[in-house]
Amino acid sequence: MSGMLRRVGRVLLLLVVLALIAGTSAFLWWRGKGQPQRDGQVVMASLATGVTVRFDDAAVPHVAAASLVDLSRALGWLHANERMGQMELQRRYAAGRLSEIVGAAALGADRRMRELGIARAAQAQLRACSQRSREVLEAYA
Repeated sequence: MSGMLRRVGRVLLLLVVLALIAGTSAFLWWRGKGQPQRDGQVVMASLATGVTVRFDDAAVPHVAAASLVDLSRALGWLHANERMGQMELQRRYAAGRLSEIVGAAALGADRRMRELGIARAAQAQLRACSQRSREVLEAYA
C-alpha cells in the first residue's frame, strides 16, 4: 500500500510542478513578456518566396504561401511564436527528458516514456520517410 501511496504522491508532485510551470508561463504572457507577435513583419531569409499570415478577429492565423516548404516554415514559426514553452515541454516529455528541467519528480514519467520508445520510433520514421517529406519537416522545425 505504501508503494502505491508513493506513486500517487510522485504523480501529484509532477502535476504540481507542471501546473507551476504553466501558471508562470501564463503570468509572463499576461504581463506582456512572451506575447506572440500578431502584427508587423518578420523577415525569414530561408523563405524562397513571400508568405502572408493574417490573423482574424478570433486570432486564428490564415497562411498563404507559394510552396509547401515555405508554408511549413511559416507554420513552424507560427506554432513556436504561439506555443514555444508547450512545444519544449512536450518534446522533452516524449523523449523521456522532462526531469532535466523539472527535477526528480519527473523521473518516473521519463522512465515510462523511454520504455515506450516514442523518440526512437520518431527517429526511425524520419529515417524512413522520403527526401521531400524530410525537407518539409525540416522546414517546419
